[in-house]
Order: sequence, then C-alpha cells, then structure tokens
Amino acid sequence: MRIHISLAALAIAASAFLGFQPARAQEADTKPMLRLIFASGPVEAQKVVLASKTGDGKWKRLAGADLKGAMVSDWLPSLEGELDILLKQDGKPESICHFTHPEGVRRALVILSADEGAKSYSANVVDPEKEGFAVGSTLVINASKLSGTVTLGTETLTVEAGRHLVAKPTADENGGYSVIVNYTDAQNAKQLCYDRRAIANPQARNIIVLLPGPAGSLQVVSLSEFGPFE
Repeated sequence: MRIHISLAALAIAASAFLGFQPARAQEADTKPMLRLIFASGPVEAQKVVLASKTGDGKWKRLAGADLKGAMVSDWLPSLEGELDILLKQDGKPESICHFTHPEGVRRALVILSADEGAKSYSANVVDPEKEGFAVGSTLVINASKLSGTVTLGTETLTVEAGRHLVAKPTADENGGYSVIVNYTDAQNAKQLCYDRRAIANPQARNIIVLLPGPAGSLQVVSLSEFGPFE
C-alpha cells in the first residue's frame, strides 16, 4: 500500500513540532476574518461572542471563543464595520469591547487590553497586509506591559510594550533560525522566556505574540499561517 504525503502536510507537521500552531488559510475566500489577542482575561474560562448589531438593534452572532487569561483565538469569521465582543452578565449579553473592522481588510488582528478598573477592553486593530506582513516574514506583537527583546536568527529586535513590528529572518546553512525572547523584570534583570528553533518556510508567515505571564513575567504564543495569501 502506497502512502502519499504532500509537502504542505509535512510543512504543517514540522511547524507544529517546532512549537508553531498552524492557522487555516483561506485559499479562495475573501470574506473578512479576524483573530482576537487578549492581553489579559479572567482566571475562570468565560464564553465570549463576536457580534454585530442589526438594523433593528438586535445582536447577530458571528463567532464564539473561550476567554481565559491572556490568549490568542483562532481565525474567526467577521464583517467590515462596527463589531462588539459580548459577555453574558446577569443573564443577558453585554458589550465588553466595541471596535471597527476596517473596510478592505481581509484579515485583521485585534489586540485587546483590559481597561483599568473597568470590566471592558480597548481594541487596537492591526492590518497585517498594511504592515508588509508577507510570506517568509514574522509579525511580532507585544501585548504586554513589559519591553521584550526578540532574536530571530542573526537579528535582535527590541519590541516595546504595546508595539508591533515585522521582520524577515535569515535562515542559516541548515535552513532554520533561532527564536529567542527575553524580557526585563521588575528587578531590572533579564529573563529568558522562550528559546526555540524554527525552520524557514518561504510559503508561510509567522506571528509571535508577547503576552503577560504569571507573577509579572512574559509568555509567548507563536503561530504559523500557510498560504496562498492572494
């Protein structure tokens, strides 16, 4: 019996082995999608709903996600225009975040930060295409309150709190590169929080998100997205 394994399947398996979580690619679908990046969240898991409001003032459910602590959601179906993230409070849905999915943005990254002293979130919407997030590149998003130092192969970048940038790692002679993340703690000491090796894939683009960790630390979520992206 012959077993055929595609190169794409091998690439996904290799990426998962290296700690990158593959995200689904929309090959022929141009419908808007978004990924929610919560910089913080409740200790106990809560179900939130992405929704839009209809002309008669009712909520239209687009997608759901489980919110627990700092997290990154899967790609969720979206709509251009005004959107809300809903949480059931006292038995009825209440908006904890209101933002706009920009017109013409096929895939948006929504970075959500909890408002001080309030049960709501502020949103920063990032358009990866506008940022030059092409295949072979890495988008680094710092959704924490700490300054992070990210090394991608031979390049070391400082990503301040609340900032993001795009880099294109250079592979070594073995076709890979190191991914190392450090942060400076409250005692002004450098702490290593992530050390992996990644395989350079010219048909993929990577997202690295720096999120608040326990006890004032930094934690890293890394994802790979496979094309085509046209």
